[in-house]
Order: sequence, then structure tokens, then C-alpha cells
Amino acid sequence: MDISQQMKTMYSWAFVDPKSPQPSKSEIKKLERLTRQKLRKREKQNKKDVKQINKKRRLLNIRENKNSDLPKFSIVIDCSLDRYMKILELTKLINQINLCYGVNNRHKTPSRLWLTGLFGRTKARLELQDGIENWKMDISEKCYTELFPLESLVYLTAEAEETLSEIKTDGSENYIIGGLVDHNRLPGLCHKIAKEKGIRTAKLPIESHLIMKTRKILTVNHVFQSILNWLEYKDWGVALSKAIPLRKNAKIKNYLQLESNNNKKTVLENKKQPRNTNDKNIENEIQKEKPTKGDSKTKKLEIEIINEQEQEKEKEKEKEKEQEHEHEQKKDKEKIQKKKKLTSNLNKKKKKISKRKKKHKTILKSNIEINSEIEDQFQNDFIEEEKNMKKVVLDLNKEESWLSKCIIQ
Repeated sequence: MDISQQMKTMYSWAFVDPKSPQPSKSEIKKLERLTRQKLRKREKQNKKDVKQINKKRRLLNIRENKNSDLPKFSIVIDCSLDRYMKILELTKLINQINLCYGVNNRHKTPSRLWLTGLFGRTKARLELQDGIENWKMDISEKCYTELFPLESLVYLTAEAEETLSEIKTDGSENYIIGGLVDHNRLPGLCHKIAKEKGIRTAKLPIESHLIMKTRKILTVNHVFQSILNWLEYKDWGVALSKAIPLRKNAKIKNYLQLESNNNKKTVLENKKQPRNTNDKNIENEIQKEKPTKGDSKTKKLEIEIINEQEQEKEKEKEKEKEQEHEHEQKKDKEKIQKKKKLTSNLNKKKKKISKRKKKHKTILKSNIEINSEIEDQFQNDFIEEEKNMKKVVLDLNKEESWLSKCIIQ
């Protein structure tokens, strides 16, 4: 339908009623504008409705297929240690949780991830992230003791005496990682909490499989990644070496021992084995093929190679010297330019100061001249007044003398 037809359908009273006067051109334009606005609003509203429906469908599909393909056991991150951390440490913990979620999505053998005891600052920070509702993991404010049976829980701490030999995927064991970033401020805190609640504790077999000179305490994401690597490779040495960062220089013990043992075996076998006649013949043939010491051609070739190497070294040195010379020239030019700028600025300032001094001098001179004129006038006036006063005094004296004479007579 055209806009004119839609306008007639929406505002039929203006066109059908014979008694009503026919609308003018300006009124028709206004009606057309109103119809366009209403149509745009309807289209926008329809698009919003479609988006909301699609979002709801996605959420339903995610909730249905959230943990369908995952194993029976679960890895729990204990987020109830909020009160022991500072703000910066808390932000680091949230970054580690994000890394755990990303590794779990990309890994070949993902697991069921839980965030328990989520409240306070950690909950507020996580809710700021976009799409946390669509994450493929379970979140709850309850404690892990309420969600899982105590017999199945294993708290992973570095202070534990028991070491993990394997990870049971049949659901008989669920593993807890302490969500704490303290930079060794609170050693043994997770171990104490686990012992108070009566939970079994265990540590990763780092000492038996790796050689590390640094601390053997790992972050949340490294522990989580090492568990997933074990599910893939079924070997703690490989799993831990791939999860731990390179800056810790972790090396596998078994691999180094195997290498050393193989080298020792090969040396002993070579010593024990007797020499065969075939080996002697092969050695003689090799010596024949080798050039003798007095061979002139080989010597020439060696000398040429050495000369070429020396020439290349000299060229490299010359290039380095040229580069240094150019660098020094650039520095000198920059210094000269800076000096010029400074001198120009100083000259400008000096000129300004000299101009100001001249102005001050002229003003002072004018003030002095004016003051001298004023003083001369004042002195003249004062002298005239003194003269007048003397005259007045003389006149008074004369009158007094005259009066005294009159009285005597």
C-alpha cells in the first residue's frame, strides 16, 4: 500500500464524510508525516519483539543443553573468601575466573564448572560483565557443602599431606579450588577452612613430577587448566608443564631422568661392544676421503673462507661506526637547534625588559617634572601669603598705636 492509501485508511473521517470540508495541502502533508512516523514506530517495535523472542529461545536451549555433554564430576571455585581480599586482588580473581571459563569452552575435555558462595563484591563485579547469564556454568549463593555431599568433596590446597594420583570422572569426587588471591599474605587459610568443615584435602603432584625453583603455589586458572590437561593426556607431568607459565622454568622429572639413563646406556654399550673388521674398513675409507694436511687446494679454500668472514666482520663494524657517527651528528644538530631557540627566546625577553625599562624611565621623568612644577607653584603661593600676613600685622600695629594715643589725650 502507498502512503496516500494508508493515510486514507487511518484518517478516513477526513475524506469520507461529505459534510466535512476538504483538507488543504498543508493538512495533507501533516497527515502524511504522521502516518510515516507511526509506521516507523510499528516497524521498530516489531523488530524489538522479534529480538526478545529469539533471546528467550536461545536461553531455553542453553539451559536445556547446558551440562548435557559434560562429565559427571564437577570443579568448584569457592568465591566465599571475599572478605579476605583487597580491591585489586578481587579484580585479579575475576580475571582468573574469566580465564577458567574461556579455557573450559576451548578445551577438548571440558568439565562442569561451579561458582559457589557468590555474594558481595565478587557478585557485583561479575554481574557487570555482558552475557554472564548465557555462560555455560552453574552459579549459586549457597555453600558447596549444601550442594554436594561431604564424602565426595576434595579441597585442593598446597598445605595438604595427601597427593592426587588421578581424577575420578565417575562423580564420586568433586574438586574445590579456593578463590583467593592473597600474594602469600594468608598462608594455609583454605586448608584451615577445609579442616574446620571436615572436608578431605589434597594437593597436586608437583614435587613428584616437576622440578621448580620458585614457589609451588598456583593460581586458580592454572589449577583448573592442569586438571583439564590430565583428562586429555592422563599424565601429570605433561598436564602441569602445559598449565604452569614459562617464567617458573618448570621441567618434567621423568623426562630428564629418561634422557640421562638413555645416554648412560649408550655409552656403556659402546664400551662393551668389540670392534668389528667392517668398522675398521669403514674408518680407513673415511680417512682416505679426508684431505691431507699438505693439500694446497683445501688450504686455499680455508684461507679464502677466513678472509671473506673477516671482510664481512669489517663491513659490519664500519656500518656500526657510520650509524654511531650519524647518531652523534643528529644529537649535535638537535643541541644546536635547542641553543638557537634558547638564545632567541632570551633575546626576545631582553628586548621586552628593555622596552619596559624605557617606559618606566619616561614615566618617572614626567612625574618628576610635574612634581617640580607643583613645588615651585606652592612655594610662590606660600611667599605671597607670608607677605600679605606681614602687611596685615603692620596695619594692626598702626591701629593699636593710634588707639592708645587717642585714649591718652
